[in-house]
Amino acid sequence: MTKITILNPEILPEMIHEKFDILDVHVEDELGREYDIEMQSQMFNCYPQRSLHYLTKLYSQQLDSGKKYSVMKAVFGVHFLGYKLFPKSDTGKHCFEWRERTNHELRLTDQMALFIFELPKFKTVTSDPLSQWLHFFNHNHNSGEPSMYTHPPVQRAYKLLEEISTDIKTRELADIRERALKNEVTLLDEAMEKGISQGLVAGKKAGMVAGKKAGIAEGLQQGEKRGKQNEQLNIARALLALLDDKSIAQTTKLTIATIKKLRKETK
Repeated sequence: MTKITILNPEILPEMIHEKFDILDVHVEDELGREYDIEMQSQMFNCYPQRSLHYLTKLYSQQLDSGKKYSVMKAVFGVHFLGYKLFPKSDTGKHCFEWRERTNHELRLTDQMALFIFELPKFKTVTSDPLSQWLHFFNHNHNSGEPSMYTHPPVQRAYKLLEEISTDIKTRELADIRERALKNEVTLLDEAMEKGISQGLVAGKKAGMVAGKKAGIAEGLQQGEKRGKQNEQLNIARALLALLDDKSIAQTTKLTIATIKKLRKETK
C-alpha cells in the first residue's frame, strides 16, 4: 500500500461522550479498497453482528454511487480489541473470510474479510513489524523505551504520541475520556448491586427467581439512567474551560440553562 486516504479525518467533540469506547477510522487505499479500522477498549454485546453490518454496509453503498457489480472494490475490517474476544484460543490474530466450510481452499470471494487482533494476548515485542505495532497499540509509551521499536513507522508513531501527550488541550480531552470510561464501569457495578438488592426484596413476595430477575432489570435501568445523567454533568464540568455553553450543550445533550448553572457552581 503506497497511498491511503482517511475518509473521516475529524473526530468530533461529541464522540468523547457518545462513542468513548470505540475509535474507528475509515480508510481508502490507492486501489480504491476500503478499510474499517477500529480500536475498541471494552467488550460490548452484539460485536459480531455490528462488525458484519458495518462491513456489508461499506460494500453495498458502493452501488449507491452508480458503480456496477464488476467494478466494486474490496472492503476489510481491521479491529484491535483491548480485551480477549476468544479467551479459549491461544492466538490473538484472526482472519475471517468467505470460505467453504469443509474445503477451506474454496473461497467464494476475496472482496471481504475481517482481521481481529486481541491486544492483551501480545505481551512481548519482537523484530517483526506487526509484533511491534501490536505491542505499541497495547502499551504505547507507558511501557518500555523507544529503543525497543526498530520498525521506522512505529518509531514515528511513538514520537508523534509523545508530542501529542505534551499538548495541554489534547491531554485534557484524554483525561475526560478516561474518566468517562471509569464512570461507566462504576455506574454499571452500582446498578447491578442495586438490582440484585431489589431483586431479593421482590423475591420474597413473588418468588425468589422471578423477583430477582425483575429487580435486576429495574435496578439496571434506573442505575444506567442516573449514571448517564451524572456522566453528562461530569463531562460538562470538564469542558467548561475548553468550550462555550452552546458547544458543551451540543456535546453532552444538556440544556444551556444547566450549563450556565454549572458555571455558577464552579466559580
